[in-house]
Amino acid sequence: YISEGWDDCNMLENVFEGLKDIGLWQHSKDIFAIVACVLHLGNIKFEGDKDKSKVAESSLPIVEHCAHLLKTDKDVLTDALTMNILTIRREITKTNQGKAKSELSRDALAKELYHSLF
Repeated sequence: YISEGWDDCNMLENVFEGLKDIGLWQHSKDIFAIVACVLHLGNIKFEGDKDKSKVAESSLPIVEHCAHLLKTDKDVLTDALTMNILTIRREITKTNQGKAKSELSRDALAKELYHSLF
């Protein structure tokens, strides 16, 4: 889609200038990484049923990229999306949360990341 009178390069330069003006330029790389991660998270698909789920094979590169953007390990992100993690007296118990709950976890993470920008 091409919009007449709209120059993406010029608009991005305006965003950069605005970030500099309000003192956020040094954080711009992190801001763009979070925005990119939020967008990519929506593309993660899960396989499974109500009791068990896993990240779909086709979505593994997306999880790896999101983990890179968030500066975390892909296995940690995968567990955060697909597992219930309960810690009692320093003992960690992980249980698979099922496909529907994994989708909710993905969406909740995206919403919280987006919210953290403001």
